[in-house]
Amino acid sequence: MARLMGTKASSKVVIGYFKLFTFLANQVAFDNVFGAALSILCSVPLRDASDLKEDIDNFVDNCKFDIFMASCRSYYVGVWNRESDIQATHAACKFICGLRMEEKVNGRIVAINPDVLFSKFMEITPLLPDDASKWSTQLCSAYFNALTPELRVRIENDNFVMPVLNQLNSKKDQIDALQIVRDKTSTAFKKLKDEMDLISSNIARSNNGQVRRTGNQFVTEDGTQPAPPPAVRNDANANRILAYGQKRRRRCKSTAPEPPTL
Repeated sequence: MARLMGTKASSKVVIGYFKLFTFLANQVAFDNVFGAALSILCSVPLRDASDLKEDIDNFVDNCKFDIFMASCRSYYVGVWNRESDIQATHAACKFICGLRMEEKVNGRIVAINPDVLFSKFMEITPLLPDDASKWSTQLCSAYFNALTPELRVRIENDNFVMPVLNQLNSKKDQIDALQIVRDKTSTAFKKLKDEMDLISSNIARSNNGQVRRTGNQFVTEDGTQPAPPPAVRNDANANRILAYGQKRRRRCKSTAPEPPTL
């Protein structure tokens, strides 16, 4: 190729091939120009054989992994279509709207921490598409509605302003707005808990030493023994039923002195 392009042996002499390119149509002429044992060199020199084998193995592994994922999707998930994507998004939004901070489990009210509720929201968020305009709910408003009424009132009393919902067009914007509501909820939850603890301690302090009635006994709050029940009167006629107009006779002991005996 250097002979074709020409090389300068000196400043004034140019060595090259300046004849017709008839060798391109005649193998004998080609061998006369370039030789019979022609070696074709790559534009990029070959690397070490061990490094090349490692790259080939990695490429083969990636191809096998792609084939495996395509098979799993075809056999267990199904072929993707727009309708299935819409149904999956609707199911995830419906589940998010059903989350609550207080739930009834086996007839009992179970309350969870706001941080635990936030983690449940984050578990479902990856199932939603990046385009939030396809969602049927908003993460921040759904999280606020999932709180207890007392906690919502406490947040509103702290002059909380909900993020603008019509500007949350992506999943990232939705998560950022959810984080804002979560931070405000954590602060309000701590304040509400401190207030409830203070009220409980004041009630316990005010009831110290007071007497309350439980059943037929009087129990004191200071740990003293219960007051004994009233004594039962021993009267033989106490249980007697009197007829209409009948009066009960009382026996009165005479206080007059007895006459002397002679």
